[in-house]
Amino acid sequence: MAILPFGKKKKSGTTSRISELRSPYIKKPILPNKFFKRGKRKKTLVMPTIQPKTAKKAKNTLIIMVVLAILGGIIYLIGFSHFFDIKSWEIDEDNAKVTNDDALNNVLKNEKNKNLIFLDETQLSNQIKTLHPEFQKIVVEKVFPQKIVVQIEKYPIVANIVNVVQGIQKKFLINSEGFLTDENTENQEMPYIKVFTNDVYTVNTTVMDQDKLNYILNAINQFQEMFSMKILNAEYYVVEREIHLQTEKGFMVWIDMQKDLMQQLNKLKKVLPKLDIYHTALDYIDLRIDGTDNQKVIYKPKT
Repeated sequence: MAILPFGKKKKSGTTSRISELRSPYIKKPILPNKFFKRGKRKKTLVMPTIQPKTAKKAKNTLIIMVVLAILGGIIYLIGFSHFFDIKSWEIDEDNAKVTNDDALNNVLKNEKNKNLIFLDETQLSNQIKTLHPEFQKIVVEKVFPQKIVVQIEKYPIVANIVNVVQGIQKKFLINSEGFLTDENTENQEMPYIKVFTNDVYTVNTTVMDQDKLNYILNAINQFQEMFSMKILNAEYYVVEREIHLQTEKGFMVWIDMQKDLMQQLNKLKKVLPKLDIYHTALDYIDLRIDGTDNQKVIYKPKT
């Protein structure tokens, strides 16, 4: 570095560049920026925002209030109002309305003004079944808001019963379950079964088990089919456990109900070449007795 002589001033043009940079008094010119334009600042209105957690909480509260209001309305409608009270009922059988069943109407009348929602269909169906054993099928249906519909299907009628007690006869209709459904009436399209008893039959009671009834009906049908001969009626003797088939030719055919039906009828079929049942005047043919070869047939000609 050069040493200047004492008392001499350094020329301004020779000022050190470092000193210039360090000096705080240096003014730097502000150059215009073509990309920047000064203007008035716009004022923006800032709205307060709801925090996400607060919004979610409010939404859940609203949902809970709506649900509670709905539940309250449902509880009132079901439990306290009379909107679902039973006001009427209908009984249908084979797509036809039944109006003359007083006993069944009384059962349904007991359900009047009760809440239809709480009706126990199974319990009501069992109650009706106890009252009417002749009903094969019972369907209880709720028809909202205030009606019950009961659809019934009865066991089929299969025969006429002629109950004979000390020479006095009384007629009934019997269904497939051995239940007497009607009295003092008959259906001429159905077979006739005479039953000899010590006590008089009463309607709406079961007088014969299904196996015995089916045996008698099968005996009538099988004889007519095998021998082309009409059976006018079958006489059923309860104590003896046997039946006598009354043929249109005027003779009886005795059958033991404790033995196989077809075995007894086949015995008669095999003796037809020797016994002309179509032209011989007979009093009865007894198929109950077994011979050594199980082919024994006893008969009695008319005198």
